[in-house]
Amino acid sequence: MDREDLPVLLPPFTSFNATVDLVSEAPVASETLETPSNPTAPFPVFTEDQVALRDGVETPEVWVHYEGGVYDVTEFVSKHPGGAKNIMMAAGGDITPFWNYWSQHRAHPKARKMLETMKVGVLPEAPVSTEDLASPEDAAEDYLHDPPRRSKSALRPLLHASKTGVAFEAETSPVMLRTFITPNHAFYVRNHAPVPEAGDAGEMPLRIGGKGMNYLELLEKHGKATLVSTIQCTGNRLGEVAEAMGKDSYFETAPSGIGLISNARWGGVRLADVLKEDVETKWKGKEEHLHVEFTGLDGFTKSIPLKHVLKRSNNVLIVHEMNGEPLPRDHGSPFRLIAPGLVGAYQIKWLQSIEIIEEQSASPWQTNFYTFDDGTPIKKWPHTSFITSHEDHGLLTPGQDIFGLAYAGGGKVVAGVQVSADGGKSWHDAEWLNDEAATRWTWRRWKIDSSKILGYPPPDGEVSVMVRVVDETKAGIQPEKPMDAVKATGGYLFNAIHEVTLNVGH
Repeated sequence: MDREDLPVLLPPFTSFNATVDLVSEAPVASETLETPSNPTAPFPVFTEDQVALRDGVETPEVWVHYEGGVYDVTEFVSKHPGGAKNIMMAAGGDITPFWNYWSQHRAHPKARKMLETMKVGVLPEAPVSTEDLASPEDAAEDYLHDPPRRSKSALRPLLHASKTGVAFEAETSPVMLRTFITPNHAFYVRNHAPVPEAGDAGEMPLRIGGKGMNYLELLEKHGKATLVSTIQCTGNRLGEVAEAMGKDSYFETAPSGIGLISNARWGGVRLADVLKEDVETKWKGKEEHLHVEFTGLDGFTKSIPLKHVLKRSNNVLIVHEMNGEPLPRDHGSPFRLIAPGLVGAYQIKWLQSIEIIEEQSASPWQTNFYTFDDGTPIKKWPHTSFITSHEDHGLLTPGQDIFGLAYAGGGKVVAGVQVSADGGKSWHDAEWLNDEAATRWTWRRWKIDSSKILGYPPPDGEVSVMVRVVDETKAGIQPEKPMDAVKATGGYLFNAIHEVTLNVGH
């Protein structure tokens, strides 16, 4: 998602009188119960049957209930960040199972605050401490079958799913960002729901163009393709975004450092070859305007223009291998999409269907999440660079190498990297490490001797070390000010100059 935080989309407030008018034909109990959030404000009481009538079918109103509260979400349906179709699944009923599954609703407090603005009543027996009340333990049941994960030495969890029943998120620790290929157990994880339990690549059918296909047969027919490709979450460095925008300005989320980026060698089948016959039979001459929609077992859905997929040099793959091993469950087993150069949201995990459609996908992941403020889907990262050799407030010994990585989405080339230790007054060229497998689809690793930037004699105490990507003319092409790097309300594509404060030791 990549990360899908809940945008602040507060619906127009419905007045108390207007709400009563909407349900005037339904009998309402004379008894009232107090709302837990405001003990002085009574609400009318509605039965579950009365709520069920407001399902958008029997009446135009759409109501739901949650933890004893009754909510009129009629005006909110079209604004729901997850799309109208998803919210209508709960119309007239309890949203608890849906909030348990799509755990970002419970993980981010603004979702509940948003819901409370639409409260119109309570159930006859609003639960306070009953066994029916959803608890973290209940919510966590959907996540009990998630795969085991390693310690923080490789992955740094952003949310503790085992305790809170939320989708697992973890960034690669800086020490594991120092190798060209990221080991499978250290590759960053960005899940949106419980990890699906599927069979292996030979058991699970893959729907392509409405037909069930066997992946191993596709692999045998078209041959195996391998590719080294970097994936970076659209929301990498959200911790810095939150700091730049201010705690009160930025909606609650799990702040990440620089670690929602990793690099692996993928093995699978080229999608252009798989779709070629179907396109020539059904869609010849229309390729320019069509899209390919991808859906995972977790419901995550995105689309990519067909012309991009059919261009073989774009290397879009359906993969079953990661670093020479079967895909781990956290990374999409039995198969996932790899679309080099595109942001992490397009690398669909647990892939179950591929369909050619006439317009871009209408899924919320395409139209609501991972978009610019005008609704345009975010596709690729701008140039960015990080320091991985040292973390903030670490010790730097003069003569010690400082190193890190640089990356650009869309297959763009990174011309060079420069490092500064004097607040950006002077910049010094770093050198590339000799990574033979580096291509336009991967990050590149760089290093520089700290003596080159510290000068002689080296300073005592703290020093701020900065890194930036430069173009062929040595001009910096990353924003210097953090707020200049905030490209959307969601904080996506944050690529300000990376800076760490180090303690110089002798």
